Amino acid sequence: MPLLLFLNMAKLNRHPEYLLEALLHESLHVVFFDVVLVRGIMPAGYRQGTGLAVRVPWGAAGRFMDALRVTQTLHVYSYIALMYADMLRVGRRDHDETMALLLATIGVE
Repeated sequence: MPLLLFLNMAKLNRHPEYLLEALLHESLHVVFFDVVLVRGIMPAGYRQGTGLAVRVPWGAAGRFMDALRVTQTLHVYSYIALMYADMLRVGRRDHDETMALLLATIGVE
């Protein structure tokens, strides 16, 4: 649904920065789909889920995504990585704790 964000309120008490991450994450999905609608970043006639699927190293083992989904995922997690990098830069977090949070966010243990 356009302009609507869904958050799991039960998970928002894990870390103080989780709310920031969750809002940023969901907002970036909205921004990405605005770009897709307005700028036509995929070839004419492209339909999500019908193109070449790529095996991705995150999430469940053997997970595949199409080009649009991979592009969207890279868009979102690039900005989340920048958020955590900025937290480290200003001394907001311990390096090891921040890296653990970032890796957990993308499903890497």
